[in-house]
Amino acid sequence: MTRLVTRFAVLGVAAIVAAPATRAQDSTLAPILTAKPLTFGVEAGVTIPFGDWKNTIGASTGFGVQGNLMWMPPSGAFGYRIEAAYNRFDVDRNVGITPGSRASGDYHVISGVVNIVVPIPDASMVKPYVTGGIGLYGGDLSLDQISSALRSERSTNFGVNGGVGVLVSLGRINAQIEARLHSVFDGLRGSATGNISRNVFYVPILAGIQF
Repeated sequence: MTRLVTRFAVLGVAAIVAAPATRAQDSTLAPILTAKPLTFGVEAGVTIPFGDWKNTIGASTGFGVQGNLMWMPPSGAFGYRIEAAYNRFDVDRNVGITPGSRASGDYHVISGVVNIVVPIPDASMVKPYVTGGIGLYGGDLSLDQISSALRSERSTNFGVNGGVGVLVSLGRINAQIEARLHSVFDGLRGSATGNISRNVFYVPILAGIQF
């Protein structure tokens, strides 16, 4: 599973990097994704964990919220977006070798990323796009149990993300639906993972509005 997700992430980032160069050869392939060059968006939805880290700490499907600021130059083939996001997962895992010895808690990630946004040519009111970039991810695992060694683990790491979305014109605002894969390098490490670093993979599926 981890290898499959990693390959998907590499292919997605490669496609996003290559897209602006291809589109720049034809100025007619530079649609304006929004009516205004500068927009602000808010989104919320479910977040699905993937990979070994999910099984290691017993992470279940959680929720995510994010806010973003997007700049789309009117004559450009692509735009830029900065965003801050919060994603949370409930966890339930075995601790020790005693049958029934379990700990519950939560794992949450606060992130800040910078992305490139590449519109896909479409003259309708539904405007698809691909997006990807890099950022910083702060993870915090908290478990409700006696052992202080496992109660809380924090780390801040670099990561990449990539995915697709659509904007639907509603006049002065746009409705937005988006799904992206986030890969956080060594996002989970310490006693909770047997002192073995693990990359953290998750996919938020979010809906919101763009002003």
